[in-house]
Amino acid sequence: MSNDFTQTLNKMQGEALDLVKKAQDANVESLRQVREMIGQIPTTMQIPSVESLPSVTKSIELGFEFAGKFLELRKAYALQLAEIFTAAQKEATEATVRVAKAATASVN
Repeated sequence: MSNDFTQTLNKMQGEALDLVKKAQDANVESLRQVREMIGQIPTTMQIPSVESLPSVTKSIELGFEFAGKFLELRKAYALQLAEIFTAAQKEATEATVRVAKAATASVN
C-alpha cells in the first residue's frame, strides 16, 4: 500500500509541476509580447504645441475615460481569475472528499 501511495503522490506532484511550468511559460511568453509591443512604440513622437493641447476640462475627461477603460479591463481579468479559482476550489473540495472516502473505506 505504501508503494501505491508513493506512486500516486509522485504522479500528482509531477502533474502539478507540469501545470506550474505551463503557467510560467505562458506568463513569460505574454511578458515577451508586451516587451515587443513596447519596443514598437515610436520614439520620435512629435510633442504637440501648447496651443493644440486640450482644455483642462477635456484633459480631465480624457484621463477619466482612460481610467474607466483600464478599470473595466482589470475587472474582466479579475472576474476571469475568480471563475478559475472558484472552479479549482470546487474541484479541490471534491477531490478531498473522494480521498477521505477512499481512506475511510480502506481502513474499514
